[in-house]
Amino acid sequence: MPEACLTTHPASKVLDASESRQLDECENIIRRGWDTFLEVGRALAMIRDRRLYRDKYATYEDYCRQKWEYSKTHANRLVEAAAVAAVLTPIGVTVKSESQLRPLVALSPKEIPDAWKRAEELAAGNPVTAKIVRRAVEDFKTGPGPDSLGGPKRPGEGCPLPAPCSKLRGRTPASPALKLIDKIEKAARTNDLGTILAALKTLRKHLKA
Repeated sequence: MPEACLTTHPASKVLDASESRQLDECENIIRRGWDTFLEVGRALAMIRDRRLYRDKYATYEDYCRQKWEYSKTHANRLVEAAAVAAVLTPIGVTVKSESQLRPLVALSPKEIPDAWKRAEELAAGNPVTAKIVRRAVEDFKTGPGPDSLGGPKRPGEGCPLPAPCSKLRGRTPASPALKLIDKIEKAARTNDLGTILAALKTLRKHLKA
């Protein structure tokens, strides 16, 4: 970020020479495009927070739309992505797109590194995609479920239970136990731990009967 972007918040609507240079430098960063989206986000934040748009535009939203053809939502996403990146880059994380960072915006700065670490675990050596980051954030908030990456991973195809599952498959479709297994499977796909535990408790009673 340019040194000129470190001036104090001005009171006058008219930009002085220093502020005009600051605006030029920030806008030059934005012109370099998507490859520098983190710098773009920081530059937009500076222009917004210090109202460097005020001599030509009534609002920050007008500035983004008329100057860059950015919606206010898109501009804010870039600003938020830059804020998240400021937490991750010091710990060696290389960010490739704004969409990777978007799910992390809902977390506090202290939570972001842990959620990213979970995303790397889910990626298992593959690129960390935005989809994986979203799942990592969900896991971080609720705790990892049995179907974190989609698709059952326990013995018996489509079954989150081990041994008893294959035996109960032989019962009639009207079997209460079989219905409970189907309920558990559906809950596992959405990581609904409460429903899974309740159904397991009921299933245990049927097996003991």
